[in-house]
Amino acid sequence: MKQGIKRQSLLLPVCGLLVCALSSCSLFPQPAKFEKETPPKILSPVSANKDVIAVDFYRVRIRYEDRQLLEDFWNDNGTSDQVIPVDLRRRLAEEGIRIGVQGRSLSPTLARLLELDKVQLAESTGRIAERTTDFHPVDPSEISSDEMLLEPLVNQQLYTLLPGKRWIVNTYDDVLPKTVLFWDQGGLCGKTYHKAQGTIDLSAIAFPDGSGIRFDLLPILAHGDPKQTSRFIGGGYTYDVARDKLPYDSLKMSIKLLPGQWLVVGPTGPNPSGLGKPFFTRDRGQPEQRILVFRLMSE
Repeated sequence: MKQGIKRQSLLLPVCGLLVCALSSCSLFPQPAKFEKETPPKILSPVSANKDVIAVDFYRVRIRYEDRQLLEDFWNDNGTSDQVIPVDLRRRLAEEGIRIGVQGRSLSPTLARLLELDKVQLAESTGRIAERTTDFHPVDPSEISSDEMLLEPLVNQQLYTLLPGKRWIVNTYDDVLPKTVLFWDQGGLCGKTYHKAQGTIDLSAIAFPDGSGIRFDLLPILAHGDPKQTSRFIGGGYTYDVARDKLPYDSLKMSIKLLPGQWLVVGPTGPNPSGLGKPFFTRDRGQPEQRILVFRLMSE
């Protein structure tokens, strides 16, 4: 009898274990299962906006002793101003302004203006990749203290333009105390503008047929002290601080560029007439010139 009771007491735990096993319960805590974590998905790179127009931009100072270099560039066979109408070229020349366009290949004169010797261009981007020959920079000991206070001879930046958006480029960052400009409207007339600064209003848009990019450039003379202005937009006023502007609509240029091409805007000579003088020259003891160089980047 006692043996039967003992057998029953032994069978009860065994039956309990079987019931738990069949019902998927766990009598004893199971060790945690460590599964290999799935690595987080790398975010897809932000796709470039196809409407964005990338421009490699250079502001180049040309010292008096290097003035012949700019003349050589204008006379270079690889430089053309035929992209704008004859009448507009005449009006620009009267104002001391000149335009030049070069193809994808970099001419020796433009390379020297950009402080480069022989260079290799990355065709995929249109940017200057590396020098392919030794370049001998100016010895710092030969630079005067006044020259060291000025901005570098070449200032390069990369800009991205959106269609319809304007980009204001200062030819010089400093403001002239006063500028006297003359024009001929049935007789020679003139006016003095105080605190004057030359700017170029630039915008770009692709041609619908995809054949190139149209660049619109408008010379504007900013002058005077900044003033606060207000506009009523969307049910409220917006405030802005700006200087008076004198746009030269008769000198507006529309130029078609292909990827990799160069566009140069500058003075006709060391001492240009009209608008070209305050826009593209400064007196540094001797007249200094300034050119703006744009390169349409390849896709």
